Amino acid sequence: GPRSARLRGASVVFHARAFPFARRGALSTPARSSPAQVNAHKAILVARGEYFRGVFRRGGMRESETGVVAMEKHSVPTVERMLEFVYTNRVECIKECSAHEVLDLLSAAEEFLLPELKKLCEHAAKNLINIENVAKMMSAAERFGAPTLRDACIQFVLSEHKNEVIEHPAFQQEFQSYPNLLIPIIKAAPSLSASPPAKRQRIEAPVTHQFEDQGGAP
Repeated sequence: GPRSARLRGASVVFHARAFPFARRGALSTPARSSPAQVNAHKAILVARGEYFRGVFRRGGMRESETGVVAMEKHSVPTVERMLEFVYTNRVECIKECSAHEVLDLLSAAEEFLLPELKKLCEHAAKNLINIENVAKMMSAAERFGAPTLRDACIQFVLSEHKNEVIEHPAFQQEFQSYPNLLIPIIKAAPSLSASPPAKRQRIEAPVTHQFEDQGGAP
């Protein structure tokens, strides 16, 4: 697994943020720190990921020479979870992750072109949606191209929680910053959708032949 890669034959070093997150409510903010190292095997990365095949192609990017991949906007646990998926096709502890941790992993999956990991993150994030974080979740879904998560957020906003969601400061702040996020919500809202025009009742009326009734005279 990726953890044993630190001890045997590792040929790639990921530079990650040393500490995960400074907790603050349901979501958290990155803590400032110096980069930390997470090791992995180039052969496995190349075999499992399109991004890594391109990066480590001979004569390609700088990483092919240095063997160092910068992931300093992601925490060490995020890098380790990403590598766990690359090595084993699963993330064993994903159900124990916070919303912010799942979104950070989703961001890494998008950045490093790991579509199956993205799907895993989307399904995990769906179960973490709540009144406080739904706006952040939807914003992340739009940013990282996660339609399953986006649709789940829209359904949550339009559910029985909608009044609480709309009145929540986190929702208002997010949508003031990104007003375009309201468009898919408005389109999905049944009460705001254009109703199909009612079928006009066809009235069959007898045709009056005016000229015949009046003897052909005007």
